[in-house]
Amino acid sequence: MKKTIKSVLAVLVICTLCLGLLAGCSGGSPAGTWKLTGGEAMGTSVTADQLGDTSNATLVFNEDGTVQGGGNWKLEGNKIVLSQGGMNLECDYNGNTITIDMGIMKMFYTRA
Repeated sequence: MKKTIKSVLAVLVICTLCLGLLAGCSGGSPAGTWKLTGGEAMGTSVTADQLGDTSNATLVFNEDGTVQGGGNWKLEGNKIVLSQGGMNLECDYNGNTITIDMGIMKMFYTRA
């Protein structure tokens, strides 16, 4: 009986730790510099090298909700909403990657 209780407690502790780790994976603030690392065009994956010169292909999200170069950003759950000049663009965000889907082309960014 004591062994069963200890086993149940051990499982509960492990589950609690796992939930804490998963919660930390969801992201946090996207503020910072993001570099273009690849993309997908019409279902075909492409690397940053195949996209050409991507040395300046960065996004910079400032802590104050602005984007370097113009516009604003707002985090809504697992989406980043970019806005500029009355237009909005939703991007997927998981804490490690930002995916911008523009229909026939997706672009993938990771923290620089």
